Amino acid sequence: MTTTAGEVVGRAGALFGSLNELLAAAGELDLPARAADLGVAGTAAELTRQLVGVLEAIAPELQVLIGLGRLGALLGMIEPAMTGLRGLLQNSGRSLRELGLGQALDVTETIAKGFRYLETTAAMGASLVVEPRQLDALRDGLSEAIAALTALADDFEAAEESASA
Repeated sequence: MTTTAGEVVGRAGALFGSLNELLAAAGELDLPARAADLGVAGTAAELTRQLVGVLEAIAPELQVLIGLGRLGALLGMIEPAMTGLRGLLQNSGRSLRELGLGQALDVTETIAKGFRYLETTAAMGASLVVEPRQLDALRDGLSEAIAALTALADDFEAAEESASA
């Protein structure tokens, strides 16, 4: 089973959505105060900021997905053309053979095989298509996760300061 780029983007978006739900639950449980009580709020803040750094590093890489989506769309448009050209060459070769030019079939069939390879490649490339709305949802989920984690790190730091005061 082939997984498309769109499916990967959808799953990543779902991951960010789940992360945001988890962070909301952490706020409801007053996790920073509990971490301060245990004396680990500073460590929790540092680890949370490191996770923010990782997510911030991912954000620019979303441009790669946009490029892949455009390439996939282009290849998806090319696939029917390759199919048509292959069929045209095969039919032309048969017609030429019927007219007594049997050797033309050998040439056109070889060229048609080349178009078959292009057709297959285009079909595979079309699996790279990523819907713009999927990318928007992924960007939004990533931004929300970064903001929520940053706020959580701030809360950990504030809880640590309160505990030490």
